[in-house]
Amino acid sequence: MQDISASLGNLQAAVREAELQSDKDRAAAESGLAAAERGYQDLFDLAPDAYLVTDGQTIIVENNQAAAALLMRGQGSLKGKPLADFVVEEDRLAFQAILIQVRGGGNKRLGEFRLQLGEGAPVAVSVNVSAQTDHRDHPVRMLWLLRDVREDKAEAARLKSLLSRLKSSFHGIVDAVAEAVEIKDPQTAGHQRRVGQLAVAI
Repeated sequence: MQDISASLGNLQAAVREAELQSDKDRAAAESGLAAAERGYQDLFDLAPDAYLVTDGQTIIVENNQAAAALLMRGQGSLKGKPLADFVVEEDRLAFQAILIQVRGGGNKRLGEFRLQLGEGAPVAVSVNVSAQTDHRDHPVRMLWLLRDVREDKAEAARLKSLLSRLKSSFHGIVDAVAEAVEIKDPQTAGHQRRVGQLAVAI
């Protein structure tokens, strides 16, 4: 009887020790999870690009500081607003096409549309959308990455203008060399130009 009682006491002590260890492990896991969530939230909030989290109907659930700045709203004032309300009327079809693709496949989709931010001119944004689906593959959450492309478009226009000026300069250099050759050899003056015109005509 004493052996059974001692064994029972040992068993109860082992169970209590296991429960204490389990509580310690649970507390450590919860602490680690809280730290990971804080890290994720910091990354989300401080990201330089605009991030929005919407539900399946594109109602804004969460946004970072860059999204609030892009949409010219306060940090907490976007929650509950439909993302479609910010899309320019003429670009609603492009917005809907992106939604149809995401809802159909649940994969990432790229696109571009313009946002109306108050009274000013619309802002063009490139969009990267990723959907999280339920067990029936219906989107329940969507993560939107919006990037202002105004600077990119302005840079492309500057590059196009520079290229045009370079082409014009190149043609000017070729014409100057041709004139210099003509001055040196007056017997063939205009010959190069006429040969060029004939080649184009042929």
